Amino acid sequence: FLSDPPERVLVAHAILVAGDEQYLVDKVLAAVIERVVKAPGADQFDLEKRDAAELSPADFDSIVSTMPFVNDRRVIVIKNIPDLPADTRDAVKPFLESEPRGICLIGTGGSSMRGNLYQIWEKHGARIVCELPRKSPKSKQIDFDFARWLTGRAKQDFGKTLDPDAAAALAEVAGELQPLYAELEKVAMYVGDAERIALADVKAICSGCAIGTVWEWCDAVGARDTARALELLKELLDAG
Repeated sequence: FLSDPPERVLVAHAILVAGDEQYLVDKVLAAVIERVVKAPGADQFDLEKRDAAELSPADFDSIVSTMPFVNDRRVIVIKNIPDLPADTRDAVKPFLESEPRGICLIGTGGSSMRGNLYQIWEKHGARIVCELPRKSPKSKQIDFDFARWLTGRAKQDFGKTLDPDAAAALAEVAGELQPLYAELEKVAMYVGDAERIALADVKAICSGCAIGTVWEWCDAVGARDTARALELLKELLDAG
């Protein structure tokens, strides 16, 4: 989707970006905005971003009633749609059903969005799901190669070669893309101009790595957590 969004999504007057992987939600949202805000400088006039929890019916009516200034459509982003007040939801439903021209209403929220509002949103517009693949509908085990993904992002976004053992260690830090990417960014900055990220670099900078850092050991000692301090000490000594 990020490399080639379907035209049917881009032309929709309403788009729902749903998922618990915030990294993907942010990427999809940016990709959609980039393609629907076409006119130069239109983001200054025809792009409005609001938090759902703070959006009253009067505010909603005001922003959807404003005509586009330079873009072909006015683009309105409402973040965290499940937080919409009940009376604002009641205003959004008939607006979606009217399929208005000159508007692109984009909403974001988690994967669990279910109910009448979201059914109407999808029926009269488009829904984009931002989730990692699962092994089965009943399984919470993620069937996704985080290490491979990190290796690709290291090369494409930072121009770094991520060693296989470094990628495997980094993948153990978290089970979601956003915190993993943050750790990758930190270690990429740590190595500076070096073209390669090694396991030692990951151990030195990523506090959540499977093999603890000396800083974690110091924290454990300071907290008088004997068991954790001894565990980390053994890991550090074994790692040289």
